[in-house]
Amino acid sequence: MVRKNFLEDLDLIKKVAYLASTGNKNKATSGQLGVNPTAVTRLLKRARKLGFLADSPALLIDGVERRRIENELYGNNNVLKQLREKFPAGRLSDLVVIDDQKNREEVFNIIARYLLSEVLPAVRFIGLAWGPTVRGVVLAVSRLMGQNYTPREKYDGCEIVQTCGDPRTAVRQPELRSSSLVALLNASLTNTIHGRHTFNVSASIPKKFDEEQLATIQKYISNTVGYSEVFKQLGTRNALRKSRLKIALHTLVTSCGSGQPGNDSWIKDCAIEQKIQPKQLAALVSGNIGGIWLPKDGLDKGGLNELDEINNRWTGMNIEDLRNINRSSQSGGVVCIALESFKFDVVMELLTKGLVSRLILGESLMKSLSAALGTVPDTA
Repeated sequence: MVRKNFLEDLDLIKKVAYLASTGNKNKATSGQLGVNPTAVTRLLKRARKLGFLADSPALLIDGVERRRIENELYGNNNVLKQLREKFPAGRLSDLVVIDDQKNREEVFNIIARYLLSEVLPAVRFIGLAWGPTVRGVVLAVSRLMGQNYTPREKYDGCEIVQTCGDPRTAVRQPELRSSSLVALLNASLTNTIHGRHTFNVSASIPKKFDEEQLATIQKYISNTVGYSEVFKQLGTRNALRKSRLKIALHTLVTSCGSGQPGNDSWIKDCAIEQKIQPKQLAALVSGNIGGIWLPKDGLDKGGLNELDEINNRWTGMNIEDLRNINRSSQSGGVVCIALESFKFDVVMELLTKGLVSRLILGESLMKSLSAALGTVPDTA
């Protein structure tokens, strides 16, 4: 039903502005709000005149109002509250659910706007992981900042930090190199192409190097330019249990992997490096976050030792580093993006172990999570 005097209904105008800023087309907005498409066009004009939208369109409504509108439209607060109750050991502070039927560019634009408005202005040291999802978000940030979405002054002092090396895939797809993504995000936020916190090393040390050689390679990597600025000395066999980051990151932007052949590219690359079959590695893990393998529940001692050995050859940050980011009083926390429904198991593991602070989920995955946990979204 069309509301009376809708051009003077500020709440409706703000909702139209919000939906436009997320990439919604007029027809979709019309269906969601019960306003005919012609009226939506007039409401958008009104939103621009009132200063709620820039030409991009970029949302110019402040953060508190924006969060209220998001909750009324998407109903995430009730689910967030229930997730906190079900996973009391965690530090989940925010939940963003995105319509995964939108095209990928629109989805990445929504995530980029969220980071630019809610996370990045409040932090200094920003860790950046790898992969196609992270790349899509970084490219979206670059596009938005190129359109003057928000003043660069908001990000004065931000330093982007590489948190892992490069997988075999990056040889064939250089645009996935971690250092390239760090450089692009740094340039987008600060207009500076130079950064102290990048390096070029392999994501993991291959199994073909024995224990003695492993120690020598770790020592060499620890002293390379860039890497030595980010990480402490790699050392003992038990290094996995120690935080190795030198820099106290305030936030980390990462994705996660299912740990299953066919939809997790890292499992294939890692298996090749470690001289095992992907299905053998898959049997040990519940998934990965930023490339760090999480053990499957119920693994026996032999399986845990095998996975420890694989993770010990990983040259990036570790699980304790993730926990430290979530503990930081200045923290934007670990921001984990999981858009695909096949990442259900790894998201459950991350919640159970308290390894994420902000979750950005695809709608289909959120529905599966809600059904499994008995959580109920708010009704707007």
